Amino acid sequence: GWCCTESDANGMWWNENYTTSDWLDALTFLSQRYAGNPRVFGHDIRNEPRPDLRPELTPGSVPWWGLETELFSVFGYRIFDWRIAASRGAVAVWKGDPDMNVIVEGVWFASNLAYVEEMPLNLAQDCLKSKVFYSLHEYPWFSMIYGIWDYAINPFMVMKLLSDIKNL
Repeated sequence: GWCCTESDANGMWWNENYTTSDWLDALTFLSQRYAGNPRVFGHDIRNEPRPDLRPELTPGSVPWWGLETELFSVFGYRIFDWRIAASRGAVAVWKGDPDMNVIVEGVWFASNLAYVEEMPLNLAQDCLKSKVFYSLHEYPWFSMIYGIWDYAINPFMVMKLLSDIKNL
């Protein structure tokens, strides 16, 4: 079966049994453990960051790049900034091995890296950016969702939306 869903309790970098500190400590531990191993290219700090929308959670948790807000809690969602968490995760890896590469996946099941270039990781030194690699998972069912989302979040795309509908 499929490994990852919005209700598997593993979408965020924490849950009720595993804190952000636990995650950061594990990254440092693994980085120390494999320091100097020529077979280890880098550490992927989180597989497929995705919403945690279990029915028992109110509000649900949604990772996003460059945004953290409770504005959507009235709709049952709280947005958490994966960019900030990924920056902290990268630093945790480098605490264990300053020479290690860091792999950061996009949000929404690693399918979205839309804002990575305009809002890069917040790192203390620019030279560290050369040790960061981004990973994208392409799933066909997300293409339509992102098209709709682009229109929904950008009010200046209304004319493009009307044009696209006309050209269908």
